Amino acid sequence: MIEFTKVSKTFQDSWQALRDISFTVERGEFAFIIGPSGCGKSTVLRMILMDEFPDEGTVRVAEHRSDNMRRADIPRLRRKLGVIFQDFKLLADRTVYENVAFALEVTGASSGLIHKKSMAALNEVGLAHKRHCLPFQLSGGEQQKAAIARALVNDPFLLLADEPTGNVDPAGTLEIMQLLRDINAKGTAVLMATHEQELVKKLPFRILTVEGGRIVRDTPCRLAPRRAAATEGEQLTLS
Repeated sequence: MIEFTKVSKTFQDSWQALRDISFTVERGEFAFIIGPSGCGKSTVLRMILMDEFPDEGTVRVAEHRSDNMRRADIPRLRRKLGVIFQDFKLLADRTVYENVAFALEVTGASSGLIHKKSMAALNEVGLAHKRHCLPFQLSGGEQQKAAIARALVNDPFLLLADEPTGNVDPAGTLEIMQLLRDINAKGTAVLMATHEQELVKKLPFRILTVEGGRIVRDTPCRLAPRRAAATEGEQLTLS
């Protein structure tokens, strides 16, 4: 589903963000990318979105390839992906419902479909009762749940999460990780970039460790695939 083959990327003619990286992520997999700030984690995610392109090597996302990707086809790829960020990126002047619905409005979906799918996404993250609130009226964890609902509303096959617990308290972090695991259990692949190594060590999923733009370790999932995905609703513990 995702394949990086000998990918390198240099910015401003001197800073090499990625150095000869190769890895794959399979459909339905849950994987972490970990490493310190500036190690190249976010660059990997941006290449999956085709927001950046390799100087060397190729990136494949489903049927799309970086070496023959047309700019006009990038929006079509991105509609198949869900993305959540550390700073939520919610529209401050729109309600929770309107933030989620906006992701469908830009695709030209009908009003009936927008309402049905937006409410389904809000119910999935447990935020339907806050649908009329503005972002500033929500806690950090609730804002991230709204951002996850927005990412899910187009039924993506892959959810990209860039430091999604960075602005969330410990209780909210547990809720977000539980939610991501439940989403994965339903079949959506999750690729999460984080520098929170202690959090990652408490979870059983695959870990790609990046240092200096290179993958220095690829630690496999510590559970069998069916057990790792978990039954929907099974509770996580981070203790």
